[in-house]
Amino acid sequence: MLIARETQYVRWADDPVALEQNVNPATVAAQTADFRDAFLKMTDGRLGDFTSVDLEYLTPGAVVPIRRAGAIVVARAKDLGPVGGWSGGTWWMWGEKRTVIAGAGIMLDPGTDDTPHFNYARHVRQHEMGHAVGFDHVDHIDIWPTVMLDHTYRVGGDHLSVTEWDMQAGRIAYQRPPGNRSPDTDPHGDQLAASGFVLLSRPGTALMSSPDNKGFVVCSKPGR
Repeated sequence: MLIARETQYVRWADDPVALEQNVNPATVAAQTADFRDAFLKMTDGRLGDFTSVDLEYLTPGAVVPIRRAGAIVVARAKDLGPVGGWSGGTWWMWGEKRTVIAGAGIMLDPGTDDTPHFNYARHVRQHEMGHAVGFDHVDHIDIWPTVMLDHTYRVGGDHLSVTEWDMQAGRIAYQRPPGNRSPDTDPHGDQLAASGFVLLSRPGTALMSSPDNKGFVVCSKPGR
């Protein structure tokens, strides 16, 4: 679900508020392409039937319900960067027994989302989609580059999009049905452990704790 109006960031605990201005159609198209690409690659293509995209035009002044079960909601939130200091942030909602993410909401800083240089907007969109499907931050890059680094990183001049490493991790994470907590039998599990790669809510992986079945990941705005 893409919110097709610009919204106003309030504070991290609150839903944003719809503004009068619509999001540029070219931006909506770019968001759709970047989010869909990350979603398919980071879930091993196993949830492809969930990649339909709906646009929502809310009445100006209306509160945008960003956390909805069964959907990933995306909104550009004015002042998320200048006030919150973030390039993006993602809410998620736990499903039954906290083993599956039941829904997620992504907020993007418009200044970041309009940045054409160095693949930065695509990087932030795909990074936040990674959170929405269960990936946590990775704090170093000793093994392989990943879009989930918690700080900016450029390869060949560009910020990272979803990498082969991210796709391999998604392949491992999504090969089992929800609720299956059998020990990993992945042939390269030792490399995964060494990388610091952690998933939020997939079976057999570390769970990030969050009160009231909700969580929030904020991504600091790095220098471009």
